Amino acid sequence: MRLPDAAQKLIETCRTRADFFHTDEATAVYIDGPVHDQTDVAAEDQQVNERLTWEAGLAVIRFRCNADWTATREEYGRVFGKGDRR
Repeated sequence: MRLPDAAQKLIETCRTRADFFHTDEATAVYIDGPVHDQTDVAAEDQQVNERLTWEAGLAVIRFRCNADWTATREEYGRVFGKGDRR
């Protein structure tokens, strides 16, 4: 798998700090725990996604705590590399 270029990257213009960042793919990656299921936090996440996409031209990937992380990783193989299923 391809490792990120940065961790805890501040994207100041969008008022967010991505958990990981892949420079070549211009992609911010977030790991979302259960708190992100709360209505107010989910609404802020959506605003962050829109700022990153529309203002900075970045892609956003969110790994949800209750999601199939392998499927998410495979969906974005261009960012993470192919990897093998484990």
